[in-house]
Parts: sequence; C-alpha cells; structure tokens
Amino acid sequence: MLSRSIAAFDAWFLADQPENSRAAKAADIAAILHEQGCGMISVSKNLRQAYRRASSLLSEGDRLVVFGSFHTVAAILPLIEKDRRKEQRG
Repeated sequence: MLSRSIAAFDAWFLADQPENSRAAKAADIAAILHEQGCGMISVSKNLRQAYRRASSLLSEGDRLVVFGSFHTVAAILPLIEKDRRKEQRG
C-alpha cells in the first residue's frame, strides 16, 4: 500500500503506536519513504503530535488523509471532531 501511495502525497506525518503491537515503527516507514525520494517526512512520538503537526501546516484547499489501521484512524477521529467544534464556535 505504501509504495502505491507515495506519489499521491506532498508530506508524511508518521508516529509510533506502542499500544498497537502490529503497527510498524515510524522510523522504519520514514526510511522507506526517504529511499523512495519523499522530501517532507515528519516523525512524531505519538499520533496526536503527528496530527497536530500536520494540521498546523494545512492551507486553504489542502487535504489531510489519515490512513493505516483502524487503530490509527480511531485515534485521530476525536481530534478532528474537536477541531471542527472549535471552528464552529470560532
């Protein structure tokens, strides 16, 4: 899946998931991306930090794609919802 996705994204925000024993190490994924010529790769200590880093760089019209396992997406969805509520109040 990773090799087919590389060209579709401008930046990669990766994080370790120590609570998920099946998750790949962020550093291992970063090495693969680097070998494939990806320039913008950020490795964070956890998913929350990776999401916050990515969100802070978004501009009008940008898209943030969260993928991996159900564990990954489930961890990020509450953060997205929290940000949406802030924007609505805003």
